[in-house]
Amino acid sequence: MNDSHLKPRPMQPRLLLAALGLMLPMLALAQPQTVRFALPTFSSYENGTNAIIVVTRTGGTAGTVTVNYNTVDGSALDVQDYIGASGTITFSSNEVVKTIAIAMVDNNLQEPDEFFSVVLSNPIGAVLDDQSTAQVIIFDDDTDITFSKSNYDVFESNTNAVIAILRTPASQASASVEAFAFAGTATAGQDFVTVATNIVFTNSQSVAFLYVPIIDNCVTGAPVTVLLSLTNAIGAKVGAQSRSTLTITNNDIGAGTIEFITSGPILTFEALTETLRIPVSRNCASAGAVTVNYRVANSTNLFTFCHGTTNASAGFDYDVAGGGNFGTLTWAAGDNANKLITLTIRQDLEVELQESIWLELTTPTGGAVLGTNTLFEIQIVDDDLPAGAGDFFYNRVTQDNPSPGANNTVYAIASYDTAASPANRNKTIIGGDFTAVNALVRGGVARLNVDGTVDPGFDPGSGADGFVGAVVILPDDRVLIAGGFGSVDNISRRGIARLNQNGSLDNTFNPGAGADGPIFAMSLLQDGRLLIAGDFTGYNNVPRRSIARLNGDGSLDATFDPGGGTDGPVYALAQQLDGRIIIGGSFTFFDDFPLLGVARLLPAGGIDLSFAPISGANDTVYTLALQNDGRIVLGGAFSTYDGEPRRGVARVNTDGSLDTTFNPGTGVDGLVYSLDLQNDGRALIGGDFSSFNGTIRTNLARLYPNGTLDTSFLDNHYNHASPGPNGFVSAVKFLQDTNVLIGGNFSRLGAGFSLLAVLPRNNYAKILGGDTQTAGNAPGNFEFASATYSVDENVLGGVLTVRVRRLNGNLGAVRVPYFTVDGSGRAGVDYIGETGFINFDDCETLDQFFTIAVNDNNSVDGNRTFRIVLGPPESLGPTVTNSPALGFITTADVTIVDNDFNRGTIGFASPIFSVNEAVGTANITLTRTNGSVGRVTVQYATANGTAVSPSDYRGTNGTLTFEPGQTTKTFAVSIVNDTASEFEEYLNLSLFNVTGGASLGQTNAVLLILSDEVGRGSISFATNEFTVNEAAGTATITLRRTSGSQDKVFVDVMTQDRPPGPGAAREGVDYTGVTNTISFQSGETVQTFTVPILSDGLVEGAEYLNLVLTNVTGGANLGYLSTAALKIVDDDYYGSLSFSDANLYVNETDGQAAITVLRTGGSAEEVSVDFVLTMGTATDGLDYLATNGTLVFPAGSLSQTFDIPIQNDAELEVNETILLTLTNFAKASAGAITQAVLTIIDDEALAAPAGSVDTLFDPNPGPNGFVRRLYHVQ
Repeated sequence: MNDSHLKPRPMQPRLLLAALGLMLPMLALAQPQTVRFALPTFSSYENGTNAIIVVTRTGGTAGTVTVNYNTVDGSALDVQDYIGASGTITFSSNEVVKTIAIAMVDNNLQEPDEFFSVVLSNPIGAVLDDQSTAQVIIFDDDTDITFSKSNYDVFESNTNAVIAILRTPASQASASVEAFAFAGTATAGQDFVTVATNIVFTNSQSVAFLYVPIIDNCVTGAPVTVLLSLTNAIGAKVGAQSRSTLTITNNDIGAGTIEFITSGPILTFEALTETLRIPVSRNCASAGAVTVNYRVANSTNLFTFCHGTTNASAGFDYDVAGGGNFGTLTWAAGDNANKLITLTIRQDLEVELQESIWLELTTPTGGAVLGTNTLFEIQIVDDDLPAGAGDFFYNRVTQDNPSPGANNTVYAIASYDTAASPANRNKTIIGGDFTAVNALVRGGVARLNVDGTVDPGFDPGSGADGFVGAVVILPDDRVLIAGGFGSVDNISRRGIARLNQNGSLDNTFNPGAGADGPIFAMSLLQDGRLLIAGDFTGYNNVPRRSIARLNGDGSLDATFDPGGGTDGPVYALAQQLDGRIIIGGSFTFFDDFPLLGVARLLPAGGIDLSFAPISGANDTVYTLALQNDGRIVLGGAFSTYDGEPRRGVARVNTDGSLDTTFNPGTGVDGLVYSLDLQNDGRALIGGDFSSFNGTIRTNLARLYPNGTLDTSFLDNHYNHASPGPNGFVSAVKFLQDTNVLIGGNFSRLGAGFSLLAVLPRNNYAKILGGDTQTAGNAPGNFEFASATYSVDENVLGGVLTVRVRRLNGNLGAVRVPYFTVDGSGRAGVDYIGETGFINFDDCETLDQFFTIAVNDNNSVDGNRTFRIVLGPPESLGPTVTNSPALGFITTADVTIVDNDFNRGTIGFASPIFSVNEAVGTANITLTRTNGSVGRVTVQYATANGTAVSPSDYRGTNGTLTFEPGQTTKTFAVSIVNDTASEFEEYLNLSLFNVTGGASLGQTNAVLLILSDEVGRGSISFATNEFTVNEAAGTATITLRRTSGSQDKVFVDVMTQDRPPGPGAAREGVDYTGVTNTISFQSGETVQTFTVPILSDGLVEGAEYLNLVLTNVTGGANLGYLSTAALKIVDDDYYGSLSFSDANLYVNETDGQAAITVLRTGGSAEEVSVDFVLTMGTATDGLDYLATNGTLVFPAGSLSQTFDIPIQNDAELEVNETILLTLTNFAKASAGAITQAVLTIIDDEALAAPAGSVDTLFDPNPGPNGFVRRLYHVQ
């Protein structure tokens, strides 16, 4: 036994020495040297030989150090508990650790743990630190471990008997003892479980417990005993009470225990409608009469009934005998016979999961008690299969049919819907690339019975020697087959043949040489003729590209002429009621008319130009079907139609345009090879894909007429193992009973309930059609209630409420993700972008809502839009996850209607108004700009400047109203015409408190009052800002003299730089400074002076300088405008750079091409541009040498050129091209032509003699037959 856990707690000396050895480098650094105990406390068991005490030297290792030690009694006494010791420890040079051994005395006395001390003293060569005394604890090993009493009692109904084990006295050390429980009069395994274990006491623990498992055996009888024993103590000794007895008392109640015999489950099948009798037992005793209630624990609330749960429902799935969901079972005194609960299973048409009935026992009477099994489960296996499940009974494995299915791919299926022979009715023909069906030799074609087995009455002999890709059943039950074969039953038949009713070759149908390529599609016309399509270029040696019409005997119908036909294979065709023909395939032209993937032909074979897609399908169309209304459903490998996303499936209108009322969303994630239309317009598609519009669908799916996924077909709720086939589907065919036959390359498909979850089916199978019973028993489709929303910017509450609805089913809980996408409206600015989920509960039929916050920005910015998008919905169970799908309206466009209008900006029409005081009234004009919507008002007021009210004017204020559409208003200021001679005066005008949503513009202005009395007047600038073009050379500045012109007066004028910064003109660079005195003669009211303007040739924008009047003399004064600004308008521009022409030419013999780049619209400063050459049809190194580089235009330069070396070869070739590009414009902007084509004209072609072959005309691969006539196109 491993008893390492019972060793003393002190650290082992060797470990301590090793640890201290690691510390030597550090100890050598400390000064002065110190001697101390390694630990403050050491310990040892009493029965240990010695206590080892460790002393260390620190702070250095040089020299010899000595220290004395001696022991001192504590509760432990010298000689009685240990052997006292004293002595000297000597540390030699480089020694850092020493030990002292103190002998222990094992005295066999039961006593508490004791201690003594060891003391260091008289160090030489070192000093003592504060750890110079250590305590040594002696653990007593004479403590007793015993049972707490000699007998223990327990009732047999208890789970365990708890046995207390004592250690006396308690010790700080650990100890252990082995404990055993074994049979006395009790029987192990019947009354108790034997125990053999090790009981451990940790430090200072005095009590531990032994647990003995007790078995309630439900057998009455006298008490029985279990023997208990302690042995092999470690760290202690076994005391006197080392044996004890456990007495188990039987407490079985006289009335007995009631329970189900088992908890189940038992399995039953709905189709059996059997009556189940569930036994309930009375055990242990039977004294007195007793009863127990039972009930069905399932939910019985019909209003909460949901499809697809595992909860069986009374009245639908089962009935309880006696009615209701509860009852009572009764036992008489002495009766211990089983009682029965009786239920009858009901059959319904509901497709369901495997459901459970839970029976529960409750409320026993008469003193009886419930046992363990109070719940019992009955599981009902449903026999109703969901739509899309495989038909278990179709071509199933039997003793007579051990290898069902075709041994290779099935490409075509046709059914005898209206058979001439009643024996053939509802049978089917399959065609493909197989050589056997159900292990019977069938080369490419076979007839199947209604149950899917091979019809031996249809025997094509060796059959076709290649694949059969199309089959047609004729009204007389003969069969047309077409494909990629060369013979049938060893008789030559290239691509097409007719078989008799018994499968033999019909020799009256003779195609002659037949088709020179495979035939993929056929269509029987009402008059017996036949349309064929495929990848051939001729039929019976007559040119027919990909499509032809045959007579009833297999000969070519020459009256059907498709001209040049298609430039690729045709995989599908269908004839409209009016005789016109729809074809689909992998082509881009029909008879030289560009048509991508789909076209319509006239009955005689010519192109029908009224069928005009914009761009058609961008990849192959493999299959198509005509709806009753003339619209066409297409399937294939395309991802767009007419430029719109349509992955794998689309519907087009009768004119060939895309039908936008059919919305498959993201479509399939692979290819669609085949499709068929159900009578109600739903389309079944088969192909090679794993999902449709984000919802799982394996190679097969059914769509609603609007293009959304039909979740009632192939949903995995009832078929969670593997819905759909595990390989591609190349043929689908609706049968008259709405079931579906599929063919392809697969080996299994999903079925329904768990016993039939997966069916082995090789390459053809029957799928159950119709709808999963009952209504609503599908996860459904999720879509917006509307494709468009319009919301006012200031909508009540600030949010848009969006409605999401659930259609076509309510099975299971679902969450649907949504997110927003910016349009002209921006998230965070116009609305709050959202990403979230909408949750629908199981059985939920009500629409759900979410909100998006809309911001009212108070700006006139027009209506803005954004989009909300629904993502693929996610199933949340609750019982089984399924595959909900998106509906038709998966995006919603939201328009935020701007509620802000351009109500205008109100301001003064001018910053300065003036009036002669003799006029009497000044009319002040306000303008309304940037809009005139609605009625707005503004308040105005006057305030004193140098003019004072009421002596110079009559102060006024008021409100002006602009009616809708009004853009100007005026108010009057009365002027006082006094007789005093005075200078020019001004008053202030202000606007404020605008209403009606308008804003304020020029809010302040002045009104100058000009005196009409004789005086010397006021001198000012004529305006507050003058403007001059940089190229003008001079700016003329006008001064005016108002309020009098008597006598001669003078005023100084000067120019002045503004503070340095953008837009500041600089004296000496942009203009020549002026300081001058201007004189006004008596009677003069206007004077001018000029400011020289300097043209600097720099692109710098408009610049400003200040004009100042000062120092007026002669009795005049300065008017209001004593300062003004002069704006210098820049006339310098970098210009734009462009090739001289988009099409440039050079002869191969010229040696180099000089390419000119022009600079227009300005020539200021130095600019540059990079030029780059890339290969067109010319080859770098063979036809030219690339010379990428940079052109630099000095200031004033208007053109630059670069040269391209041209290589002159001796080859006769077409003209070749080089692509030229201008890029990386520095300062200058891009001009009109930044990309050009340089054409190298071949000199050999120009020198070719008359009559030589025109190498520019290449008809490769050329015609595959003789040419009858030529035409010259004008």
